[in-house]
Amino acid sequence: MNALMKEIPPEDRLITIEDTPELRRQVPNMLRLVTNADKGITATMLLQQSLRMAPDRIWIGELRSRQATTAYAFRLSPWTYAYASPTRTVIGRV
Repeated sequence: MNALMKEIPPEDRLITIEDTPELRRQVPNMLRLVTNADKGITATMLLQQSLRMAPDRIWIGELRSRQATTAYAFRLSPWTYAYASPTRTVIGRV
């Protein structure tokens, strides 16, 4: 995902949502949001709030079932990757 950030036009407003900040590259109009379980700040809350900020792009570090429901409710079109060991379990997890 860090490599894909190079392709984002500098005028696009990007919001990232992550449990652990892993995206290293900064783009000019990037806002990084990080969850905090101790303070009750969830990815779902951040996703809902980020939609109010009129971003051009939202990147979510890891999308779990509840966040996926929110993303679907707002008709966000996802691009995703999955990982699992063993690989054949990915379909069952989705």
